[in-house]
Amino acid sequence: MSTASHYYNAADKAATMIGSGILLAGITKTALRNVGPFWDLKRSRKLTTFDLEADTGAFDEDIVDEENHEFGFSILAGHFDIIAMIAGGLDKITYTLAETPTTVTDEHVTLDGTGWARLVNRMGDRSICTITSVEENTLTDPDTYVLDTDYEKQIDSAGYTRIRRKGATITDGQTVLVTYTYKACKHIKLSSGGIDTIQPRYYKFLHVDTYDEATGKIWGYSYDFFKGIVKDFGDESTPKYNDKKVPYRQPFQIKCNPDLTKAKGEQIMDRDLILGETLTELGIDYLDKDELGVQIRAMLVAQAAA
Repeated sequence: MSTASHYYNAADKAATMIGSGILLAGITKTALRNVGPFWDLKRSRKLTTFDLEADTGAFDEDIVDEENHEFGFSILAGHFDIIAMIAGGLDKITYTLAETPTTVTDEHVTLDGTGWARLVNRMGDRSICTITSVEENTLTDPDTYVLDTDYEKQIDSAGYTRIRRKGATITDGQTVLVTYTYKACKHIKLSSGGIDTIQPRYYKFLHVDTYDEATGKIWGYSYDFFKGIVKDFGDESTPKYNDKKVPYRQPFQIKCNPDLTKAKGEQIMDRDLILGETLTELGIDYLDKDELGVQIRAMLVAQAAA
């Protein structure tokens, strides 16, 4: 059993909490959700081989009959919808929404380039908000913009409604006023048992050794597992880690299926050393940068104190 780790120098080794970081997971690589901090990442790799007899005097070769990868980790806090997503459809989640919608009037949203911009509030069941108007930010005779002509909307991987410019009517960098309604969630129920199918998930374990907030650059490494199937998971309410109490965590054990759309030798996982790259360069710029930054800073503080 190998534990995820990479040491850059002796000083980094002393400040690095091995096998911890930020977990991103989702149905596909392009729709990852920010699960939050993970703990105690471990991976195992087992080969089943058989011998091929050689009759030419050459060296005997072992042929790999089967290659199995498994990994385990714990998350330190899990919302019900996150747990249901990681579990691959084994759990059923039910949202009960408020009867009366809340109206937000003239929320200021800045649209840069063709990038997406989130609305502040989201529907309690992660469905799309009802946008009633998007207008020019002016007090006199504001223009009203048209959906699918001047702007687009969609739900991001965390369930937030977001919009972006379409065409040239809304100028690059313009702030628009968005009026919309949403319903808060007043109860969430997670049910288990009886579902006989499971879906694979994409897992990215992002370990950050250094985070430059001025440039948004990250130094560290990541483990990417392409098609992970939950094998075991549960709850631990009073665990300890290195003799330190952790208030609550949920351990998961995942078995990896090969992704046959990829070339041989690349079907299970990638391990990447990150040497000063931004979220955009890493392909995860659709994540909430402020939220991710808070988690990275908290993780680095915890590592330094460990």
